[in-house]
Amino acid sequence: MNDLAPHWRWRFTDADGTALDRPVSPTFTAQFDAEEWFGLHWRALRDQGAARAQLREREKAIGAVHDLTVVPERMTFAPVTD
Repeated sequence: MNDLAPHWRWRFTDADGTALDRPVSPTFTAQFDAEEWFGLHWRALRDQGAARAQLREREKAIGAVHDLTVVPERMTFAPVTD
């Protein structure tokens, strides 16, 4: 049986590594949903003072810490030509 209780959430820190109480991450039932939400909101999170973000599953760190201060404001992709 699958555990459908929400337990995926993001932890945000400032540039010094201090955990922030704001912004607050929603809690998600699936990792995909948490990552999708982050992809849509990272700019707003950065603008609210979050410098780094890490996904957590029941308080266990999952994956890399994302540094929101080095993400370019705009990304462009050049087509690959042979």
